[in-house]
Amino acid sequence: MLLLKYRRRSEAELRMRLTQKDFAPQAREEAIAFLKASGLVSAGEDLPALCRRRLKAMAGIEPAKARARLYAYLLRRGFSAEEIEEAIEKL
Repeated sequence: MLLLKYRRRSEAELRMRLTQKDFAPQAREEAIAFLKASGLVSAGEDLPALCRRRLKAMAGIEPAKARARLYAYLLRRGFSAEEIEEAIEKL
């Protein structure tokens, strides 16, 4: 639960972090299912809001460079390339 102390996490990000901590596959999936049922896992609809916040923080950067940085940031957070491209297109 420490992973959720500061902010909500995406399902992919939680799965990646639990894998890094050597949790068994079944334990990972059970934990994620529990968190989803509890509403503690960030849903995909949060992605556009996250994109807007991150781009706002990069206001002084050239738009193409800011989008590239945003893309890399979201990949590191466990979002798929398709999810990212869809969210960026909506901006």
